[in-house]
Amino acid sequence: MITRILAIALLTATVAPAEAATLVRDGSRIILTGPIGPFDDIKFRAALDDNVKTVVLGSDGGYVDEAMTIGRLIRRRHLDTAVPSSCMSACALIWAGGVRRSVDGRLAMHCPTFPGQLQCYAPARAAMIDYLREMDAPTAVIEMQEAAGTPSSRNLP
Repeated sequence: MITRILAIALLTATVAPAEAATLVRDGSRIILTGPIGPFDDIKFRAALDDNVKTVVLGSDGGYVDEAMTIGRLIRRRHLDTAVPSSCMSACALIWAGGVRRSVDGRLAMHCPTFPGQLQCYAPARAAMIDYLREMDAPTAVIEMQEAAGTPSSRNLP
């Protein structure tokens, strides 16, 4: 039980404040913007229906566990993901869940930390890398996360 509690704590590592993402339905799209916070995975699940085909993302990141849960929901529903502007860290985890993924802006990764901490939290980074592999993310994205510890970003086609 202690291990599970510790694992949950590790996966909620973030640099974003505990705010909530904004979810807007636009036809067959869900537009997710802002910091990914606690319970955003539950809000996202509630916004889904059979008409949703694409998730449009714009976020500086947030809570890792919630982002991976959203990404897995996207994958299970065979949805596409798109980044028209900027998507960082936990947002990129959501993007990785897409069956078809597009980036017209910037996708960036950094090493997760706890609020108020400056050091990279390696166990959370390892969980992120495992998740990216599970989602069959592009090699360049996995390499960005592996190199995280210093800011790393890349524009992807």
